[in-house]
Amino acid sequence: MEATNLSTTAVLRSLNGPDPTVMLVAKSELAFCSHARQLTNAGFAEVFGLTGGHREWLGGGAADFATSIIIPVRPSPNDLRAVGRTVEIVRAAKKPFLFVLNQINSTARITLQASGALSKHGPVAETAVASRVGFAVSMTDGRTAAELEPNSKSAAEIADLWREIAGLLTEGKGA
Repeated sequence: MEATNLSTTAVLRSLNGPDPTVMLVAKSELAFCSHARQLTNAGFAEVFGLTGGHREWLGGGAADFATSIIIPVRPSPNDLRAVGRTVEIVRAAKKPFLFVLNQINSTARITLQASGALSKHGPVAETAVASRVGFAVSMTDGRTAAELEPNSKSAAEIADLWREIAGLLTEGKGA
């Protein structure tokens, strides 16, 4: 199932077995809240809010509709400065969250520094997502890197990240 309009994209996928997972990418707070409410009413146990540090609309109520918040952060001074407001919003909403380092260069010192800085404010995923061409190419038509190249490093990173997130949920630690 795929539903797309100008304000929201919801993609239903089977990631790990028969239970579907919905990826809800909303371009506005109103769209996210509306669709998250529909998903919850339809019986979905988990609704993730995926937001960058600059997504101020998360504070207007969208965090209330998510069961967990995933915060991708690039290891850059701009993202590290911006993420503070998102953390305040998520903590005020009393939602579990997880930082995910995104678009990393594994040999850059700033990657390790960013992980250390973020860990002072909340949990950081062990799996980091590297800056790979496969991610950029997959965005041209809405597919994932795993759909384009199932055996790629990009696909493996996302699979590892999903296993980590699912494991945290299963352990009851939140995401």
